[in-house]
Amino acid sequence: MRKNLALMLAGLLAGGLLTSVAANAVTSAKWPASCTTMTCVNDHLKTLDERLNSIRQRPLRMARVVLTQEHVETEAEVWTLAAFIPTGSDSRKCLATFLESNDAGAEPTIYCGMRVLDGQPGVWLHVFLARPSIPELFFDVAVYQKGAREYGRPIPCPIPMC
Repeated sequence: MRKNLALMLAGLLAGGLLTSVAANAVTSAKWPASCTTMTCVNDHLKTLDERLNSIRQRPLRMARVVLTQEHVETEAEVWTLAAFIPTGSDSRKCLATFLESNDAGAEPTIYCGMRVLDGQPGVWLHVFLARPSIPELFFDVAVYQKGAREYGRPIPCPIPMC
């Protein structure tokens, strides 16, 4: 039975009817030992297909934000930018990465964290620069926070506030 299933999956993959992610989910699924008929296998595949469709329909809510000179911390001893982005999520799971900048020599480092500002949960971005920023500085940043409902405008948010 498992050999037949493997052949069927290979055929579906070759025909483009099944993605490799779906095939991996099917082959790594725990098949009941009592599942020895095609009806049982079809029922199991239908359940897996429903799960995969629900995963595909969930959008990955990430955003592109722009940090500028407005977000530079002028009081800091090191050169940093700090911004709070209201998202409606209090999850500590977040990701941030640089997309583009007009200051390649800045050698930036970025990290993110969950914060609450004025009662609004969201994500805090903190960028460290190797040297002072240029006057018209901007950083394009891709940001994701698990459970985010929206991504508001980046608000300057120095360390004492956030």
